[in-house]
Amino acid sequence: SSMMPETITAVLDRRLSRLSNACQVLLGKVAVLGGSFEFSQLAYMVGDQGIHEDAILDMLEEALRAGLLTEEGTGTHIIYNFWHPLIVSHLYNRLSAARRAQLHRRAANALMLAHSGNEEEVAAAITHHLSKGGSDPASIAKYAELAANRAYALSAYSEAEHYYRIAIEALSREKHAKTHTIEDPLHLASLLERVGECNNIHGNYEEMRHLYERVLELRAQYHPEETLQNCQTEAQRRALILREIGRAWTEISDFDHAWQCLEQAKQIMQEAGVTSGSAWACLHMQQGNICWHRGNYDEAQRYAQEALNILEEVMRNQQQGKPDLPVTASELPTYTALAMIGSAIELGRCYELLGILAATLGQYSEALTHLKRELSIFEQHDEVSALTMVYGNLGAVHAMRAENEIARSYFKQALGMAERNSDQPNVAFVTGNLGDVAARCGDLLEAEEWMRRSIAVTERISEREQLSWNNVVLATILQDQGDMQGALASIRRGLALGRAIKSARFTGFALVTLGDWRITRAIEVCNITFIDAGTPVALQKNGGVDILARARKALERALTLERLDAEVYIEARLNLAIIFFLLGEVERAQHIALQSMSDAQEHELTRTLARSQRLLGRILATQGHSVEAGTNFEQAIDIFSRHEMRLDYARALHCYGVTLLQRGSAGEPAFQRGLTYLREARAIFAQCKAAIDLIQVERVLTHYDYQNTRV
Repeated sequence: SSMMPETITAVLDRRLSRLSNACQVLLGKVAVLGGSFEFSQLAYMVGDQGIHEDAILDMLEEALRAGLLTEEGTGTHIIYNFWHPLIVSHLYNRLSAARRAQLHRRAANALMLAHSGNEEEVAAAITHHLSKGGSDPASIAKYAELAANRAYALSAYSEAEHYYRIAIEALSREKHAKTHTIEDPLHLASLLERVGECNNIHGNYEEMRHLYERVLELRAQYHPEETLQNCQTEAQRRALILREIGRAWTEISDFDHAWQCLEQAKQIMQEAGVTSGSAWACLHMQQGNICWHRGNYDEAQRYAQEALNILEEVMRNQQQGKPDLPVTASELPTYTALAMIGSAIELGRCYELLGILAATLGQYSEALTHLKRELSIFEQHDEVSALTMVYGNLGAVHAMRAENEIARSYFKQALGMAERNSDQPNVAFVTGNLGDVAARCGDLLEAEEWMRRSIAVTERISEREQLSWNNVVLATILQDQGDMQGALASIRRGLALGRAIKSARFTGFALVTLGDWRITRAIEVCNITFIDAGTPVALQKNGGVDILARARKALERALTLERLDAEVYIEARLNLAIIFFLLGEVERAQHIALQSMSDAQEHELTRTLARSQRLLGRILATQGHSVEAGTNFEQAIDIFSRHEMRLDYARALHCYGVTLLQRGSAGEPAFQRGLTYLREARAIFAQCKAAIDLIQVERVLTHYDYQNTRV
């Protein structure tokens, strides 16, 4: 216990000295209970010292009059509170070590007696007192596990991990005190599994891996009766533990080690003669997950569909007669134990993988169908940590469909749950997506704040895929704000991470963003106010053509990867169309833009569709097709307005406004409408802090406002 300054100690001693010795002794005993206590607990702490109840009440009243205690409640539910925590500490510190230990043991016994039959409600307090009282390790382990299980059931994973570790430490001490062997290795293994599950939720993947490796070692000490059924059961359990080790490798993007774990797991099962059932489906599912990460979408879909077929068959069989849980009496129903019999969690995860695959391929309606099935399963079973992920994924799909308000609603729901559970991977995922949605809506400062928060969390948990994506999205946010050098640095970080983890998806995303950055840079360095027939000449002045050639190279390199998300692939094609348009290859640009528009419609990519229409408007205007150009601009403006994409909306106004000015004369209605659009765009660019766009539109307005004034 910490020592208090002498001045404070002296003040407290003076205050206590006003009490009788008996009252001071009494308060010293209940100080072990903490800042508050009930009368029944106090009576038990006094023990069998023959103190009459009236005498105890007299001493309590003495302490109340002195202001050292307060009371609340009535009848049999009166709670006494110490006046200040310092009083509690001071009284506690005056006790000898032996007396403290004795009183802690009494406090534990008092709680056990008062809560007989439902000790789990106060198991945490009992564990505290048993530990402080130096009780036997078996008792500490028992109540620590009760406290941990209660916290785990309430999704309080940090608290659960704390008490599981106390139980593990107590069991280890008991082992050393006896024969240096573990009496029940499976029980200790199941406790370690639960700690592994908590670390998975917190994003501590290295620790998670080490814990499951220790579980494998403990299970190697378990030698059940050599029957075929026992051997097959144990083989499946070890295979599922290897899957968890593989998941830990997957989360830090070490897919080679992850795949090796799964191959080893399948080999163990095959040697035991098991090549189907729930455990086999779980291994298949994780292999599908790795294939998705690596960009092998056909393989991923095959694995996921086979896993789903097996799990649905297992679940149908369960309905006919539920099998016993394949654990011993002393084991906990951990994820691996539940997975053995075909848990609803695994079925939900299978739908999740299919949903993510569909979203990656741009099949958003199908993705939502899978994810809503998953949501139904997890809501039915109240799986909080799993629900957090599905809400986040639903938000991400709605964001891709430009349904930004729905997306935000899901993200906020997921973030609240993730923060309550200290679920760091989901905090990183959701805050990053909130940043992306804010950027799509033109709220650039908010977007940057969310994204930097996500990056900070992601760096702590070493999720390199998420970190690569975060940096690339941050680059687009910085670029829109005019911080071109900051954007380039972020792209390079994202690209380096994508290459380090050998991810075609994330490498391609970074290359597409680099191509877009170079297009913006070419326009910026050449002071191009707007795209017209004279653009190729302007590009020759300051090396703009060379910059565009490098942009084209980055985009074409990305397109050769063939493992891009649908949205990223179509955006890459659209950026190529912009390059050809800038270079004066108008027909080629038009062909690609039309194809991009068709692809965007097919994949329900609302934002990319409107961007394609915006570019087509400029192309058609250059070709002299003013009516068709106006139709495309107005359709794009309508989409951006309805979906609250302010920055894209302002850019469409900018493009249309310039077109109207170019084809009209001062004083004409079309010309005035063009000026109105440009002024509205300027106001939005200023609100969004879109620096480069703001400079460009102000140049146009300065030119035409001057011309208009002269006329």
